[in-house]
Amino acid sequence: MRVGGADARLYRLVGVPTVNCGLTPYNLGAPDEYIEVSELINVAKIHTLTALDFLMKDLVNKVDFDMRYLTHNIKDRSICLV
Repeated sequence: MRVGGADARLYRLVGVPTVNCGLTPYNLGAPDEYIEVSELINVAKIHTLTALDFLMKDLVNKVDFDMRYLTHNIKDRSICLV
């Protein structure tokens, strides 16, 4: 299915691989347009888990940096633990 409002087509034009992820629009643009509630829940899960994955990677990188810094300073005996 091609969704005209998606920006993925613009990225594909310049060679960037893309994925469209969303709901199946039944009767798109018609007065009786609808979606499946189960799809809405699944897409919400995808968005939530993607955001969590992104934020956790940032947190893990920060914790890793802090632990390396802490370990380095303990070896130098220049850290004061309160």
